[in-house]
Amino acid sequence: MRMNRRNQAGGAMAGLRHQRGITLVELMIVLAVVAILASLAVPSYRDYVLRTKRTEGMNAMLNLAACQERAYIKLNRYALDRCGLTDSCLFSSNQEYQICMALNRNNAIAANQSFTLTATPQGAQANDSCGNLTLTETGVRGTSVGATDQLIDDCWKGRKVAAGG
Repeated sequence: MRMNRRNQAGGAMAGLRHQRGITLVELMIVLAVVAILASLAVPSYRDYVLRTKRTEGMNAMLNLAACQERAYIKLNRYALDRCGLTDSCLFSSNQEYQICMALNRNNAIAANQSFTLTATPQGAQANDSCGNLTLTETGVRGTSVGATDQLIDDCWKGRKVAAGG
């Protein structure tokens, strides 16, 4: 009797010792879990990257506006030939936004006394739901996709914005 118990116990243990690796079903379950997590994480990461690059574009606009204010103090006018502008435009440091400056030249007395900066997204950044960003010499901020105060605020504060405004 003692012999049978040992053989039974030894037989069960021997079966466990020979099992190595993972089964195909286990591998498929792991792959399914990884795919589900990736499908949730990738869009969120892409949105985060777009918002980060939008912030860099806004910083370039604000730096250009500050440079133009310094030019205004010296020249009593805003100038397209200052602040690194080429053909009234420049690119943000990450090359994701082209920032262009338009001067108000409506009358001779008030010529070059106001400006509007427009940051146009380039490349993959064109998928940003805020579209073009605008900034005037008085600090008025805007977007090309909508005029609601909430949307403009969300875009300029780097918040997530629903597609289509």
